[in-house]
Amino acid sequence: MAQPTREAVYGHCSVGSMEQPNNAWLREIDGASARTVSEPVESRSIMRIRSVLATAASGTALLVATMATPAQAGASGWTISLGGPIRSCASASCSVVRQTSYGDSVYWTNTTHSPAGNLWYKVTYPVGGYIYCGNIAEPC
Repeated sequence: MAQPTREAVYGHCSVGSMEQPNNAWLREIDGASARTVSEPVESRSIMRIRSVLATAASGTALLVATMATPAQAGASGWTISLGGPIRSCASASCSVVRQTSYGDSVYWTNTTHSPAGNLWYKVTYPVGGYIYCGNIAEPC
């Protein structure tokens, strides 16, 4: 294969009687074809890396912003039971309303602390009552 000429690789523009390479439109040789690019290969790679990092950073920020903790006002929702009783009040001494199994869906509406300082979730599904934070997939 013959080597490409300088004109094929760089292109030329005339300024008065002087010919200068047109560096704004470099061409890369790719096999038998040439493609026009507006910036060096290194700059495009750096821009691609920056774009990926910016996307990852915004995705992480979105994930952190959507994570709910029980201390947030108005927090409630569906969660999974790890197995344990739903009780009539927020204390281990209260009567069991229903025993849950691992994987049961539970809907909680708010949180409360027992006189001993333990965190309990007030649940409305499958039955109304309270479940200890260690028995569901929510933070203690």
